[in-house]
Order: sequence, then C-alpha cells, then structure tokens
Amino acid sequence: MFIQLISLSLQSIGKSLNSPWAVKLLILVSSFALAACLPVANAENSSAELPLIVDPVSLPSPVLMRPEQTETSIAPTALPPTPVATATEPPPVAPRSHYTLDATLNYELRQLQVTQTVDYLNDTATPLQELVLVVDANQTNNVFFLQNFDTTANGATASATLNGRYLSVTLTETLAVGARVQFSLSYLLALPAEQSSLGYWRQTNMGDWYPYVAAYDAENGWILDYPGQVGEHQTYPIANYDVSLSIENTVDDLVIAASAKPYKQTDGTYFYTHANARNFAFSISPEYATKSVTVDDIIVTSYYYPGYETAGAAALEATANALTLFGETYGAYPHDALDIVIADFGDGLEYDGLYFLGESYYRTYGGNSLGFLTMIAVHETAHQWWYGLVANNQAQDPWLDEAFAIYAEYLYYERFEPDWVDWWWRFRVDRHAATGNVDSTVGQFTNRRPYINAVYLRGVQFLHEVRLSIGAEAFADFSRTYLQTYQGEIVTPDDFWDHLAAYTTEAEISRWQAEYFSSQ
Repeated sequence: MFIQLISLSLQSIGKSLNSPWAVKLLILVSSFALAACLPVANAENSSAELPLIVDPVSLPSPVLMRPEQTETSIAPTALPPTPVATATEPPPVAPRSHYTLDATLNYELRQLQVTQTVDYLNDTATPLQELVLVVDANQTNNVFFLQNFDTTANGATASATLNGRYLSVTLTETLAVGARVQFSLSYLLALPAEQSSLGYWRQTNMGDWYPYVAAYDAENGWILDYPGQVGEHQTYPIANYDVSLSIENTVDDLVIAASAKPYKQTDGTYFYTHANARNFAFSISPEYATKSVTVDDIIVTSYYYPGYETAGAAALEATANALTLFGETYGAYPHDALDIVIADFGDGLEYDGLYFLGESYYRTYGGNSLGFLTMIAVHETAHQWWYGLVANNQAQDPWLDEAFAIYAEYLYYERFEPDWVDWWWRFRVDRHAATGNVDSTVGQFTNRRPYINAVYLRGVQFLHEVRLSIGAEAFADFSRTYLQTYQGEIVTPDDFWDHLAAYTTEAEISRWQAEYFSSQ
C-alpha cells in the first residue's frame, strides 16, 4: 500500500518542465511523497482464554462505547441493504482451505456479528498438532471479541487460546498431510471510528476482519510477523471464500464494494464466492458514486465520492489499461471483477480483487496521468499479480512484491505514455538518490523514507538492470513463467533466483546480488 502522498497537480507543471521555478516547485512538493503499501502499526491486544461471550446489544453508543464482556447469547437479525449488481453463479473451485463467513452488520452501531466455519486443508509437508490463526483485528483494543469456538463438527475436540493477534488451536489428534479439519467460531467486531482499512468514517471498511490460518514454512513453522513501523507484515495463504452479508439498522442508498461481485441476493442477504484468493474485503458507504467498464469479461468498478467524477473516471481508465497490459505481459487476471475504492485514509492498499486509493490522490488530480493517482492506481492493480497471484512474506521479503509492482508503473508509462517514461523515472526514482539493500525487512526501519529507497527504488533499479541485460522480451517471459510456476504459492528469494538463473549467467546474478542485496 502507499502511505499518504502530498501530490501536486502536474498538469500545468508538465507544460513548464523547462522552467527552473517549475522544477523546483515540483521537487519541493513531491518530496513529501512516500511509496506504496505502508500501513501504520497498532498496539497489541491483551490475551484472552476461551470462551469469551459478548452481547452487542449492550452497547449504548455506536461511536465511543464498546461491548461489555457478558455471558449473553446473541440472536442476530438482518435487514436488507440497497441492491447492487450481481455476478453469475460461481463455478466449481479447486480443493483448498475453505472459509465460510456469515456476517451481519449493524450499520448504526458499526458492529459486525460473524459466524465463521474453517475447513482447513493441511497442504503443508508436515503433520500438524497445532494450528495458528492470524486475528489482525485483535491488534487494536476493544475491536475483536471472540464469543465461541467449536470443533465438534468433525468429531474432534480442541483447545484454543487467543493471545493478541494470534489464536492458537491445539488439536487432540495429529492432522496428517492432505487431511482436513473443520471448526467454527463466532465473534463480534466493534469497528473503531477512524480512517483506516478496518474502521468507519465516511465509509465503513472491512479489511483483514476475520481470522485465517497462518501460512506455514517447512523449516521455520508458522509465519507470524508482528506489524512494523513501516511496511506490511502479513503472509496470506491462498484459499476459497464463501461470504454472506446482511445489513440491519441500515440507511438509504448504501453501496457495497467487495473483493467479488455477489452472485445471489435473497431477502436482503448478499452471497459472494471468491475462489483461489488471498483474502476477502469489502467497503460500504451511502456516499459512493460508481462508474464501471468491462475489460476482457472483467467488471472493473470505480467507487468515489461526489465531486470526484473526473478523478474517479481517471482511476478507472488507468486500472482498465493496466489490466490489459498486465494480462498480456504477466498472464490472465484470475478473477471476474476488480473494485477501486476511494479511501478515507491516505494510503493505497491492495486486497485480492479490491484496492483502496487515498482521497488525496483524487483531490490533487491534475487532469492527466502525470500524477500519483495514475501511478498508484497502476501500482495497486499490479499487486493483483504480485501479491495476489503469487504471494510472499511481506514482512521479511517485501521486495518480492513491491519491486515488481513499482516496476509495473514503468511498464505502464512505457506503453501508454511513452513521451513521459523518462520523466517517470526521474520523478519516481532518480531524484531520491536511493541507497540500501533491496532485501531489507520491514523490521529494519523506523522511518519510511529509507525503507522506500531500499526496497522500492533500489528494487526497481535492480529489475530494470535485469531487463536491460537479458532484453525486454526475455524479461517479459521470465515474469510470465515465474508467475505461472508459483501461482497460488508463497515465494521466497530462492525461488526468484532459481527461476532467473534460466535467463542469465551465474556471474551476472552474483554481480547483482553483490550490488543490490545483503544476504546472498
């Protein structure tokens, strides 16, 4: 994701780049700009033992109060939200871990009551005695309230402990490789009144709202990284999702953006299927205006606030063009829809099938592609391949998605704005005189600028040098076959180097590793 960038309209400056005052002003204002995908860490919640029961009705205020922890059962109800367009009945999907989420949003109170069923497939190479679920919503106090945990559905019992953002499940029987275990849990989310990907302001955002079983590494076990002061920290295994969403205590004209289009609507409940995906996110607001196009049977929809019609259309156009380019370059986009959602928070943030784009980019849009609205829209679209199709450990190996995503911006300008591709390179890369190691981790930094310079900018310099060395056609083939080879997986730096070895010499790889990397 992109941290809020203080962007300058480049429409007039683009006409005056030879003027010294224009260049100085451009550099001064854009020096505040930071790179993509940099969330802010939150404090850890305290640990809790099961069961923990909470009654959402006990909340007297939708804004400031949070649920009391009482021994009270919940009987959720549902009222219909505003209708939205639906997709076709979902096709059969490949066997994977499966998440079924039945959610009811009390819109007035901004509380989400969820019953979740997890059908976990042990696709690791290791028999498992314990599962660890990531509960990112529980890193903020008084947001996530676990109510019940049950494994009796598959005839087994287990104990579970919630400690901060991790829910540990100890199985009574070892889960063999290739075997499945099913369990269910219920919980309440009391959304904070804040401009974030999990909270509400002008919009209600539901990103990283449900627990999921963590990714597993054969050598090191569960991949569990806490948020850093910069960058992202999650590693998402691929899974299949079935989501039903109902809304009670609603308001008129609510519009829902989501990682997938609903395939069915019954009595005000919307049903979604999101197959072979890293996650499922949605966003709701009565203020959204929308504009859509279809690109190779992909429904692309831009959600924006009134007054941003021109910028909303520009974000849509950039995304549609990027989908076409990246489909040709990398391979087919894996879903039938992609939503672009204006964000109350200042960042750009990718989810699988949906990305957020900060309102500041709309506000400062200058009427052409020489600005951050286009750049970041393209960047976040690229993450549908470099993060969605092929994932990586975003805390330990952030360059594996971020370097490719920012280089995708260069490829976009090369195709659609060839007269400005050199300008893009000077503006986005050269002027920062970047230093640092491409393979830096997010934990090594307390300041964004050095992190951006090392991972993003040195990363894009490295990939550009590879492309110049092996040729544009070979680089496109490398990118495409790399994605095909590791589609649905979580890649490591070794996977990258092993695949690159077929396209260049060992001497070149050694030279690049010595120049750009620290740990090779």
